Amino acid sequence: MDGAAEQRIQIKRPVTLWDSGKSLGDTAIDHAALGNKDTLLKAYELVLDQGVCLVTDAPCTDGAVVDVAALFGLVSPSPYADDPAKPMLENIRVDPTVPVNTRKSDFLGPHTDTCWRTSLSGLIYLHCIKSHDQGGKTLLVDGFAVLERLRETAPDAFATLSQTLLPFMAKVANGDDWRAQGRIISLDADGDICGIRYSTGSLDKDAFARTATDTVRDALAKLDSLMLDESFWVQIQLQPGDLLVVDNHRVLHGRTAFDQTAGERLLQTCSTRRDEFHNRYRHLARKLGQANWNDDLLLGVL
Repeated sequence: MDGAAEQRIQIKRPVTLWDSGKSLGDTAIDHAALGNKDTLLKAYELVLDQGVCLVTDAPCTDGAVVDVAALFGLVSPSPYADDPAKPMLENIRVDPTVPVNTRKSDFLGPHTDTCWRTSLSGLIYLHCIKSHDQGGKTLLVDGFAVLERLRETAPDAFATLSQTLLPFMAKVANGDDWRAQGRIISLDADGDICGIRYSTGSLDKDAFARTATDTVRDALAKLDSLMLDESFWVQIQLQPGDLLVVDNHRVLHGRTAFDQTAGERLLQTCSTRRDEFHNRYRHLARKLGQANWNDDLLLGVL
């Protein structure tokens, strides 16, 4: 190992990998306590180290998720906000008039959001307003843990997905046509995983069918199989007031199916950029005297 690589490793902030045995209670922060800077720093550190933080007892009011997100960074406008007067806020509820997966009630597998954009959403926020008591559990998957398993069990597939640009897209009823190319696995200069772009629903299937080699197809099939391995899934029935803060460049989310005729399920969501969050972390950690405030943080999807 050259001296520069050794120096980089010495200042790189470590991450904690997890699987289905993880308890989200270990990451829980009471909403009212976020006004305390030490508690806010703890929330920041949970997202940096584990990719997720659960905020409890958030007010179940319209747009409260935006107020929490603003503690982590500048809230990004969404091209698909429900109300033009509230451009940062989206609702996740059943709506047959909007033919996207977030407005349906069937199973939605683990994925990262906005793979069809060149720069993925950084941190995403999922706030439960109404919970469905017969399904609709939220799924969380540590993408880094899955990718390390892929590297261990199928190193050739891992190498292929870290080197090959794949086509992603989203076509919307209003005529929007989003397209991006990206690697599923992003690696830093030392070969460590720093980001994941993964959504089978956002893969441009026509372009993939035309251009993908058998090697790429086989590699993606191996990863798809691991993503559906429930030993990696944390399943949680979010309750009103629960709010998840998720690093969208590391942690995948999804949901179990539910019967839309048996009750309503309503989440509200928004997003912030990772670089803004990292800036907020460094500023606060330095102010509070944390010795490791200057550690290198994950680069995310490259």
